[in-house]
Amino acid sequence: MPEAVERQGAGDRPVPKLGLGLAYCCSMAAGLLPYWLLIHSPSFFLFGLCLEVVFFTIGTWTRKRYAGDPPIWNEIALAILGRVAAGGVIAMFGIILYAVVAAIRSWFAPPVSAGLDPWVLYISLGLVAFLILVMSGVDGRDVAAALYPERAGQRSSWFAAATEGRARLVLSRRFGTGLALLLAVLLMPLIPALLPLYAFALFVLSIAFVIIGADWLDAKTVDALQQSPHAAVEAAKALLEAAGYQVRTHPRTGDIEVDSVASVLDFLALRQDRALAGRVVVVTPGEIGDPRQEAALLEPAVWVLEDNLSENDVKLSIEPVLLMIGGETALSMTWSSGGKAVRIIAMPTLDALTAMIGSNDAGPLKQTAERLFGAPPPQQSSPPSLAVQHS
Repeated sequence: MPEAVERQGAGDRPVPKLGLGLAYCCSMAAGLLPYWLLIHSPSFFLFGLCLEVVFFTIGTWTRKRYAGDPPIWNEIALAILGRVAAGGVIAMFGIILYAVVAAIRSWFAPPVSAGLDPWVLYISLGLVAFLILVMSGVDGRDVAAALYPERAGQRSSWFAAATEGRARLVLSRRFGTGLALLLAVLLMPLIPALLPLYAFALFVLSIAFVIIGADWLDAKTVDALQQSPHAAVEAAKALLEAAGYQVRTHPRTGDIEVDSVASVLDFLALRQDRALAGRVVVVTPGEIGDPRQEAALLEPAVWVLEDNLSENDVKLSIEPVLLMIGGETALSMTWSSGGKAVRIIAMPTLDALTAMIGSNDAGPLKQTAERLFGAPPPQQSSPPSLAVQHS
């Protein structure tokens, strides 16, 4: 956890519930559009929207402040797509119940001469209202907790997908597909030959909304990463400097969105021939455990940092690394999710590093540094000047 985040303390920022509530209720209402178009009643649409607002407010009443980093725009957009899918699920069940009750009523009662059959309307509307009530209260609370977590270092379950290189392309395709299908269904009443298929088309539209946002329906919080001890970060810095790197701990660019993603990085190390960025973890010797969670968050952090530097005319390939202090008895390894490979480097214990750093003999420290990170080039020049600062 970066020192800047540590200094802010728990509950430092207010949760923007007005904006979050507006985005939540509008996206849920969008998913419910197939049902509202079926019953064709603006008053009931407003009734459903009011239910969403009221129970979202009740569900998030205690969510007043948060301590984590604010969500990035792609993260919010994925959460919105998930709420469209949630609304689509409610619409789908509402339409199914509407069709079932209408079929049963047709066996026992003559069809209604004008308008909708009240029995069919109110039974299906009752189910939709109940599902809106439950979803807005429970899911609304979970979405607020995921996007604005209580503990520093936590992230929503959408964070990893939001920071992938293709995130904006995926979002554009999903939103574009949903809008195109909605427009096609809205135009159907203008073609008399398609009117008998209108109700079925609305049902298909609700299923399409579910499919479009189903990948981001669950609102969860990824457990907070344990804070990297200051002594461990400083020891790693000294070791990297002994290998010829210039090191900046807890790098920051000044861009809120970029820094929100890059906040997991403990250091950025630059040398003429190589650039490294990553985290420092202290482990019990011989007990490496499962480093996949740490490694998974390094990939998007390095991607975003590289993109920000390229926008400032600095072309730099940064290798993500996870330094595991105390894990030297284990073999070094790499981990990849299909993107950048994260190199996992097993290092001596913190006590051993501290002794080497404090020794008057710089030989052991330099030898260890070059063994782990490679010797610097014979004629080393200064690394590129970056718009990256210490936190």
